[in-house]
Amino acid sequence: MMRLGLIIVYDECIAGKRNEAMRDKFLQTIQDHNLLEKGDGIVLGVSGGPDSMCMLHLFCSIREAWSLSLYAVHLNHGFRGEAADADADYVADMCKAWEVPLFSYYTKVESLAKEMNTSFEDAGRKERYRLFFEALDANQAQKIAVAQNKNDQAETVLMRLIRGAGIEGLSGIQYGREDGVIRPLLDCSRSEIEAYCESHQIQPRIDHTNTDVQYTRNKIRWEILKGMSEINPSVMDNLVKTSQLLRDDNAVLNELTEATYRQIVDGQPEAHYISLTAFNQLSIGLKRRLIRKCIEVLRGHLIDVTYDEVETIINLAMRQRTNSKKNYHGLYFEISYDRLLIYLGKIKAEGGLFELKVREMTREEFDDYTLSNDEVAVDQEKIAGRLSLKYRQSGDAFQPVGMSGSKKIKDFFIDEKVPREQRANIPIIWDDTGIVWIVGYRQDRRYLVEERTSKVLILQCMKLLTP
Repeated sequence: MMRLGLIIVYDECIAGKRNEAMRDKFLQTIQDHNLLEKGDGIVLGVSGGPDSMCMLHLFCSIREAWSLSLYAVHLNHGFRGEAADADADYVADMCKAWEVPLFSYYTKVESLAKEMNTSFEDAGRKERYRLFFEALDANQAQKIAVAQNKNDQAETVLMRLIRGAGIEGLSGIQYGREDGVIRPLLDCSRSEIEAYCESHQIQPRIDHTNTDVQYTRNKIRWEILKGMSEINPSVMDNLVKTSQLLRDDNAVLNELTEATYRQIVDGQPEAHYISLTAFNQLSIGLKRRLIRKCIEVLRGHLIDVTYDEVETIINLAMRQRTNSKKNYHGLYFEISYDRLLIYLGKIKAEGGLFELKVREMTREEFDDYTLSNDEVAVDQEKIAGRLSLKYRQSGDAFQPVGMSGSKKIKDFFIDEKVPREQRANIPIIWDDTGIVWIVGYRQDRRYLVEERTSKVLILQCMKLLTP
């Protein structure tokens, strides 16, 4: 009996030390990566599984010392029936016991995935983050904590390597993002998390779809990474170390990219101008990073930007053919003499950028309105589809106000004595069927406001920038 008692005491001591070590690692990660400040409000993604329950318990353990306000968010994906309902009930019970306000939601993610034309995994992730940020705003919180761990890091690096990624992608999951998302368990392994739950008598819910290898991450976890571990048992740790090394190297390259960006890019809110002479002297790696930097600044993100698209832009710059142009993700990339111009979905004309402004009016409002010199009025019901700004193309024709029949734009410009070098850069407003207005010159008579017109559009083409 005495021997058994000693064993029990010894085991409890080991468990206590492990718990303390786990909590210390959690706090060390927070400190090393500046993930929290005292007094923060934290939205926690809580599924009911081991990772999220461990994270919730750890935050509760430091709540008082750090003066934290905690808010849990749970999403029932509407996929596993009674099991998913039981997950939601479990999370609700635990949050009540631990005095954490809970925001619980139900969404049929499978239907959402079909609407979004994406995978179940991707749709679920997007819906969860949408709800996290909704809770963040509603509670005026500062951070969103998600429970990705060390194993998730290794799986992510391997998945990105298989799909194809550069140094930034292979840097893996970030500890903290600028939008407030933090991952304080990234230095903790899945086995450490499970041991922590066991020692604290936390009985998390187990999602049995986590072993379904039809999902990409599960296939990597249970088949590919498991097979690699048989060759090298340290493969997970090695993948994580590799991601850390690449993350450090990426930080250095980001500094170099930022310095080059400031040196050779004339960055304006709607457009960037890059000296082709300077650009084409850069190494190919720095060219790629600079293009991606410009895209990120103008779009605000790099979502869906592919390697092939970046290579196409680099080749465009190397050929240096004036008026060569590409369009990706709402951005235009154009060669203009000795510069590469990257601009938002607007049109470059007469040495600058133009944007179409459209105002709707009732007929009564229009009758009391005086058009400015840079505005025209059109009958809204005569517009087919969407209005857009374009360049002229060879053979384009329209029906100018004050003339009978159609006239080619080329002939119209000749009659108007428009200098040849300016013609290709004059903005033209189109609908889906034809020309509505050659800005600064003439409207098409088919779109004029008439006595029977009930709804009027006021069009104004605004010049935004001058290079």
